[in-house]
Amino acid sequence: MGTGSSKMANQLLFKATIIIAVWQIHPAHGEVVIDGRIDEVTVYRDQARVVRKLDIPAGANLQHIRVTGLPRQIEIRSAFTESDPGTNVRSMRIVSKQARVNPELMQRIEQLTKKKSELLQNLHTQEHHAKAIEQDLLTIEKLVVFSADKVQQNLDRATLDVQSVTALADFTMERRRKLATELLQTQTEIQKLNKDIHENEQQQSRLRGNHGTAAYEAMIAVASPNGGTVRLVYDVSKVNWLPRYSIRSSKPEQGERRFTLQLDAILVQDSGEPWDDVSMTLSTSSPETQAARPLLTPLRVQAVNPGEQPAASTEPVTIASHLPDWLDEDKLQRNARLNSVANQRQVDELTTVAEVQRTLAEDAGDNLSDETYGMEKRIQITDGPQLQTIAILSTELQGQMHHVVTPLLSSFAFREAELTNTAGRNLIAGDADVYLDGDFAGRTIVTPTAAGQKLTIGFGADRKIRTRRELLGKQESVQGGNRRSTLQHRLVITNYHEAPVDIRLLDRIPITAKDGSIRVELDTTTTAPLSEDPLYVRMQRPTGVLRWDLQIPAKRFGSDAFDHEYAYSIELDRQQTIVSNDIANTLGDLQFQKMNMGGGMGGGGNF
Repeated sequence: MGTGSSKMANQLLFKATIIIAVWQIHPAHGEVVIDGRIDEVTVYRDQARVVRKLDIPAGANLQHIRVTGLPRQIEIRSAFTESDPGTNVRSMRIVSKQARVNPELMQRIEQLTKKKSELLQNLHTQEHHAKAIEQDLLTIEKLVVFSADKVQQNLDRATLDVQSVTALADFTMERRRKLATELLQTQTEIQKLNKDIHENEQQQSRLRGNHGTAAYEAMIAVASPNGGTVRLVYDVSKVNWLPRYSIRSSKPEQGERRFTLQLDAILVQDSGEPWDDVSMTLSTSSPETQAARPLLTPLRVQAVNPGEQPAASTEPVTIASHLPDWLDEDKLQRNARLNSVANQRQVDELTTVAEVQRTLAEDAGDNLSDETYGMEKRIQITDGPQLQTIAILSTELQGQMHHVVTPLLSSFAFREAELTNTAGRNLIAGDADVYLDGDFAGRTIVTPTAAGQKLTIGFGADRKIRTRRELLGKQESVQGGNRRSTLQHRLVITNYHEAPVDIRLLDRIPITAKDGSIRVELDTTTTAPLSEDPLYVRMQRPTGVLRWDLQIPAKRFGSDAFDHEYAYSIELDRQQTIVSNDIANTLGDLQFQKMNMGGGMGGGGNF
């Protein structure tokens, strides 16, 4: 937590008069003892917010209420009260039942809790730092490829500047070594932080005592002349949930294929108190979720010679050395980091020679929104470390299944369904078990999918449809100073099914830079027309991916296998050769396809 956040938290705690007391509780004169009942629970990804209802009797004077049975995993600083009109809470404090026998216990637990918060914040920072270093390494690789192209061009023109080339090579090698060392150190620090967090949690668990023992009570001073309700609200740790999907496809003897989706929650509830007959809500957000948008700052650039270090900025420093209490330092650092990554991305756009560049912000894989799922009926959840499963929703999805054949990557066709999320609400990311006609087909991941959006789900390989790719021939000719190659390919598909099968056949041709040094042309006169699917035309066709939508007749195998042929030509300077420079972009291309090929942002599936 940042300095500003800590100051604000301390001020709020003081104003809310939440006092952490350490003494043995004895019933006082006029004190009312109430257990209350847990009425509502909102479960987040790493904690839960509990609402305990207290029925306050009518009384002309100020009443002192002692609430017993609070759990050992309560987050003391999160506690606050709400009350009905006519009932006024004057003060509230959380006290420890164990403090008499060990007055240092609570102080040690508080120290560990604070240390864990610092460790988690440091882990978050280091993980993002590692991502930034990996991005820097990718940028260096692109710079190497770019430099190699320039060196080749200068050699052709006899204008090679050896000193500049040597300086650039030295710079890239030195920068590579430095970044690799820095990445290793960061990864080592991440491992250490994860170990420290685990040890911290183990220490807290040992200090908090035996499982199931209530460790805290609340002391509330309340005025309620006519009686009323007070809601004691607090957060508890050691509670977590994860989504788990089951997606099934079946086809009746008559009619269209059906698709059903079931979403369950896998819940761990080890807070130290059972939840009996509660109204439960599952949420993907956190009580600490920030609502503010990221802030975009100016991009300042300068020109330097190869191997030359950038000049120091002459812009005045605008960040004060002492931040005001109301300014959240964590959000300030987050905005600085996001803009730093964006700066690298835009500079890369200016320096690379790639024709197509498509990138996503780092939160592209996040859930589309902070989704909540309310249980229709009240529910009972036991206390303990065991896993518990809760059904959230079950719905039928609309869609169609097809076969995808990619000879470059696999010898088999893969079943794939394009579905529409008709559940009436967003689907969050989660693991999924997939079943086809009652049989387990494999596992996949459902990516965040908005209501009404499409998602793509794989249903495994169909081994009755096989494929291979053949290079039939390569013809070369010289035209002036250029060499032109024409390649003829055959894509062979065998179908052992008793009925025709519709397939999507995928292959690719190279994509090149816009500088005209290489020209690639697909021969559209000798092959079937490419798919006219709007999403394919928009997202994949510009990247050289070829797709044909075909129907393979039944029982086509052996010498009667289905052949699909196509040709393309590639032309470049006859003194040059072809190399692939897309390795640094492969991961980015995969991420972009997965996040966008489901019908927009999200919904890709099949990770």
